[in-house]
Amino acid sequence: MVYDISYRPKKVLETIDALTGPSFSLLQKVRMNGSGSPRLLIHACSPLILERLARTDQMVYCSIELRPKGILVHFQSNLNVFVWPVAYHHLSIYQNGSSWSIHGGGQFMKVKCRSSENSMRNFLHKLFEHRDRHCGNSIDQGTGS
Repeated sequence: MVYDISYRPKKVLETIDALTGPSFSLLQKVRMNGSGSPRLLIHACSPLILERLARTDQMVYCSIELRPKGILVHFQSNLNVFVWPVAYHHLSIYQNGSSWSIHGGGQFMKVKCRSSENSMRNFLHKLFEHRDRHCGNSIDQGTGS
């Protein structure tokens, strides 16, 4: 589900907090070395997200915020601010060349990092650490034997 949070409706914010947990405190964000992604360029998305984006020729950007139980993908269209909450247990991220595909809750968004690729890798490493801490280690590391 994608929510319009332009006017900060209390019921919507409570729903988002229930799904992804409350925002990290300032001290936690400092210890984590930040909880947000670099600015990302949206170049494809699912129809539900697409209908919320304005039909303009302008490039549309988003950012990802880490939360204790999930992520929030923030994007803006004209004067409206939208958020797409995804719980860690529904989250899948794939890399395809220089772009990243984020899937969750039946929706998807393909993004490209406009800054250095290294900053995106650092953010994703942090995201996967939080997801593994919340959901348990979902990747089989293997021992090689």
